[in-house]
Amino acid sequence: MRLLLILFVPLLLWGQASTPAFVEAIPDHIQARMQVKARAAANAAIAGQALTMQSFIFLSKRWTGPPSRAITVAFNGGTDDLRKSIANVVSEWSKYGDVKFDYMDPATGHYREWTRSDTTFQADVRVAFDGIDGPGYWSLIGVDSADATIIAANQASLELQGFADNLPADWAGTVRHEFGHALGLMHEHQMPVGGCDQDFKWQDDPGYVPTQDLNGAYTGDTQGHKPGIYTVLAGYPNFWPQSKVDANMKQLTVDSSNYDFGPFDAMSIMKYYFDPSFFVSGTMAHCYSSENTVISMGDQAGIRKWYPNTGSNELQDLLKQQNSMLQLLGKSHQMQNVKVSK
Repeated sequence: MRLLLILFVPLLLWGQASTPAFVEAIPDHIQARMQVKARAAANAAIAGQALTMQSFIFLSKRWTGPPSRAITVAFNGGTDDLRKSIANVVSEWSKYGDVKFDYMDPATGHYREWTRSDTTFQADVRVAFDGIDGPGYWSLIGVDSADATIIAANQASLELQGFADNLPADWAGTVRHEFGHALGLMHEHQMPVGGCDQDFKWQDDPGYVPTQDLNGAYTGDTQGHKPGIYTVLAGYPNFWPQSKVDANMKQLTVDSSNYDFGPFDAMSIMKYYFDPSFFVSGTMAHCYSSENTVISMGDQAGIRKWYPNTGSNELQDLLKQQNSMLQLLGKSHQMQNVKVSK
């Protein structure tokens, strides 16, 4: 089975060879809350001793409702045509696991909506197109989308900035990817045994003279030397320090108590496209692939495992473990009080 990481990792946007590398992350204040909650979850599991960390982290991200209850989705902005297009693409995930999404408000018969004045959650997943809560394309992971200790009812849990104005050419692939995160799937390039760390070109070419274009994006110098990932992402449009680059792109530590993963899947919809310049060996790198826009066989296997059929022994086992885990965790910390460290 392909990688299905159940720890928070920020998201990055589809790269384009003709434009500066634009890497996007979940807003820092939300990331800080999620990291604190992950530590609290680890302590609860260890104290209980009845569950492995792997089971705990897995169950803490999986939606508890499916298959008995659909995951509800609400929109802020966008036309009905856009909402319908998104719903049609997302329905592909339901072909591979016993999980469904519900978009319609039974009171109105129209697509469910949420607003910036909400004080209660209008849906499990709240889609926005305005970038107010954080620019770019991103999604919270699984049940974090509806966790009041992490995010408020009047905030987006899944962002598709600009879709309401103009759909990008690869919009369907982006929707599949972000809703994969909403189900609990994580980025393939950070898989503990994926080998991408060895492929990425972290450092500048020897002799590289820092050179920027008019926007502040780092480019090759006059001698043809190229910048590495740390330099590229320090410039326009990301402006990231090395620590943030590491958090978004480095492989996670190999630790079977924290992750559930299988063979690296270069074709996963959860693996973003990176320009060849991001790799030491360019297009020959193990982790390089063309842009992935469809749900791979590995992705399908992951969803089947995490959302098994109604009445199956697999589902019954998951539910029993889930109930035990929730009892161990107890009352959650108030993560909205967590501040972003400077």
